[in-house]
Order: sequence, then C-alpha cells, then structure tokens
Amino acid sequence: MSRWNRSDILALIGVITGSIGLIAGVVTQEIRCKVGLQQNLCPLTRIEIEELASLFTQAETNYKQSNYRKAINDLNKIIELDPTHADTYYLLGIIYNNYYPNKTEAINNFKKAADLFFDKEKHNDGFRSRGTALSLEGNYKEAIQDLNEAIHLNPKDFKAYSNRGLARIKLEDYEGAIEDFSQAISIDPSDIAYSNLGFAYFNLGNYEKAIENSNEAIRINPRFYNPYINRGAAYLNLGNYEKAIEDSNEAIRIDPNIVNAYINRGAAYFNLGNYKKAIEDSHRAIRINPNDPNILNAYFNLGVAYKQIGDEQKAIENFQEVINQKGNEKLHQIARRELKRL
Repeated sequence: MSRWNRSDILALIGVITGSIGLIAGVVTQEIRCKVGLQQNLCPLTRIEIEELASLFTQAETNYKQSNYRKAINDLNKIIELDPTHADTYYLLGIIYNNYYPNKTEAINNFKKAADLFFDKEKHNDGFRSRGTALSLEGNYKEAIQDLNEAIHLNPKDFKAYSNRGLARIKLEDYEGAIEDFSQAISIDPSDIAYSNLGFAYFNLGNYEKAIENSNEAIRINPRFYNPYINRGAAYLNLGNYEKAIEDSNEAIRIDPNIVNAYINRGAAYFNLGNYKKAIEDSHRAIRINPNDPNILNAYFNLGVAYKQIGDEQKAIENFQEVINQKGNEKLHQIARRELKRL
C-alpha cells in the first residue's frame, strides 16, 4: 500500500458549536431580579453581582488562554451564584464538546442554555442552543431547522451559520457547509470557522483549499489543535508525509491525548516505510481511548503494518478487530479484502 485513500485517514471536526462570540458585560445584564409591588426583589447582593461579573470575565480569559479546567471551575461558581445565567451553560457546552470532551455534559448544558434563553425570550439564542444540542444527539435535520430559525431571527448570527455548517457536514452536504462557514467568516473571521471550512474542503478532496484555510486558522490561534490535524491529513493525501508528521507532532504538543493525531502520524510513518513507528502510534491511539469512534483506523493501521513486517497472526487479529466492531463499513470491506489476501 503506497498511499492512503481519503476514507482511510482521519481529520476530525472536533468542533460542533462554532465560535462563542462572548459579549463583554453580558453578566450584569442577566441578573435574576423580579420587580415586586413595593421593591425590587433580587437574590444577589451587589457584592455577589460584582463577583459574578468578575468570575465570568475570568472564565472567558481562561477559555481564550486554553485553561479549560479553570474556566469550568469559574463557570460552576457562577451557577452557584445564579443558576439561571444562560450564557454560562452555553460556554460550558462549548468547552465540554470542543476542548474537554464530554458529550453528555455538552448536550445537557446546551439544553439548559436553550431553556433559559427561551424563558428570557431570547429566541435567537434559544434556537441556536437547542439546534446545537440536537446536532450533538445526531438529529441533524431537526438541528438545521432550529438553526434556520436562529438565522431568520438574526441574519448576523455567525455561530448559527457555523453550527448549521457542521450539521450539513454530518449529512455530507459539503457544498452547503462551505457556504455556511464562508458566511460565518464574513461576519466573524474566527479560527474555528476557518478550521471547519478547511475540513469541508478536505471532504470534497480539495486538499489545497483545506491547507489554505487551516493555515488561516493557525495564524489566528496557534494553540488550536484541530487545524493541525486537518492540515496534516491534507498533506497525507497529497503524499507529503514529512509535513503530515510535523502537523501531527504539533497537535500532540498542544494536547498529547488527541487520538487522531497519532492515527494520522502512524499512517504517515507507514507510507514512509517506518512500520515500527506506525505500529507504536497506532497502539498509543488505542491506549488513549479504545472507545474513540475513530479507533477502527488505528486497528486497520496495525493490520497493514504487521502485514508489511510479516507478522500475519497480528495482522489477522487487527483486521478481525476492525470487522468485529461497528462503525466504518467501507473500512470493514477493506479489512475483509486484506484478510482474504493473507
């Protein structure tokens, strides 16, 4: 095997929610006060209000500096002070989905944000939040309906365009996704939007455009690992294995637990004939997360690498693992074909 097909390598989206676009001072506008007949009845004292505002600013700073655990701690403290602060749940959803992966927590927080936004009659934010949750649950058509409504209510909502683009990617509507990400960029040229646009081009086989947009995402935010993975995958398909390894190395430097960085690097090493390192990276990916939805690629990589070094028994074991697990049917077919050749 001299080259990998696009379907045999992985470049994850990793981003479901789009850019958050936090608004300065939003906390002070979300105080949970009810107007009584004689006086304003507020559950928060002025000191608590100031503390809440400070915590939200601190959470935003930690988020931008990639200190996600600290941001989560700040946001949880806000919820203790004011459990009806919708933007807090929305930001928690983004962190849990994009950077501190916990799909269940992400869905729950987006749903909570949606309910609170609707309660406050912020319908644009409500539809976007609910659409994001639906997308994470795999209900992509329903998600698009909600995101359409969010865009109808606010045509400048770049987050809704980004989220709709990601739902369209899941439905393999890559041209539609490119339109949405391009629209998001025209409103707010963020690293996430450029990274997603690059991924959409990657899926269309336009690797030059994938690299171009990944470059722009990296220029905006060098600490965002997704565009390194996407660009590395594009280089892999173009046969530039050294650059694919460089990008995988950078993604791993940013976060050493990114499964797809090891899968892609292993594929690059395989194509360079370095089967030992290809095997090491594939095993490392499996150790990090044996339940990763893309882990079949690691087992397949092991199968072809062991086949190349003449270890037929281990090749058979790994091809069989690909076949036994649910997932990529195309990869199942390739594994069956490889087994027949042994």
